[in-house]
Amino acid sequence: MKIFLKILFILIVLTVIVGFAIFLTACSSPKIMGSILMFSSNKFLADVTMNDLVIKNQACNLPRQFTLEDVSLTLKQGKDTYMMSFGEIKISEVMNIFSSGKGTILQIKEGAVRSSAFRLEGLNIELVSESMQKWSGPASAKKVESNGFQVKGINAKVVVTDKDAVISGISGDSYKGKITGNAHVYFVPTPHYEADIAFEGLDTAEMEDINLSFFSQVRGRIYGVIEVIGPAGGIENIDLDMRLGEDGEIQAKMLEPLLPYIPKSTQRENIKAVIKNNGRIRVNNAQMNLADQDSKTISADIRIQSEYLNLDINVTVDVIIEGGIQSLLKNLNQFSFFKKGS
Repeated sequence: MKIFLKILFILIVLTVIVGFAIFLTACSSPKIMGSILMFSSNKFLADVTMNDLVIKNQACNLPRQFTLEDVSLTLKQGKDTYMMSFGEIKISEVMNIFSSGKGTILQIKEGAVRSSAFRLEGLNIELVSESMQKWSGPASAKKVESNGFQVKGINAKVVVTDKDAVISGISGDSYKGKITGNAHVYFVPTPHYEADIAFEGLDTAEMEDINLSFFSQVRGRIYGVIEVIGPAGGIENIDLDMRLGEDGEIQAKMLEPLLPYIPKSTQRENIKAVIKNNGRIRVNNAQMNLADQDSKTISADIRIQSEYLNLDINVTVDVIIEGGIQSLLKNLNQFSFFKKGS
């Protein structure tokens, strides 16, 4: 998502470039226009390289409108490669660029972005310039997938400047539940982001494709909030509050690492028996708060209540995330590895 927002700003900058390109014969040739845009982009961004830009059709109706159709390109940033395509990129009220800078419209229709860990489909954006440094408007996408996690029917408002991008009022459908939130992406001094996302009623049975070993052990709907800060393509700090809805179930063996925290009692023996039989435990309340301690350790506050077993667990443990925090979302099954904490 961070790279796409950066590319979105590139497109805004290219809107300005198009304003100058109208004085060239490029308006009559998609091939010439593609060469101009690719050369200008590569000169403008030192850390991003554009390749394989193809524009199948273009239409000039100057000074009002300029349209590119069936656009595809490849962007490379470091080790990451992003393949992009757009059904249409339309720039309206082009000549406003040369006056107040206000009122120029950038429309993107049926956009798609793909990389090894990210996929976006059905992107539609309409941004209106408030100045040449600030553009804002609505955005929507049919589907976004990152590290296996999917959100569909996304809507948001986007404000892009030369320094950052703010995505507010994010909403979407995910695993029979809802996702809402906000994100802030900074382009300078180095690309980084902050995001806070709330999720409501996500069905764990629908999430097994993300991580079978974790979500197959949990049954019910999950609710919570996640706050993440990090560099482009990574996670630096994470704070997660998550709870399993009432009458949810968890595989008993998930509680095995917590047995040392439970005093010798009938409840403890009951849990051991259910674990031995590979059974499930119905819970009335299951909550987890995760907060990172360092690059490899996350502190977990866990609360589990079950009338079924007359159980009430409230402990704090340190979760060892092998490979660091960035592997957290890819390896949820690592939550089964605990070491004694406070």
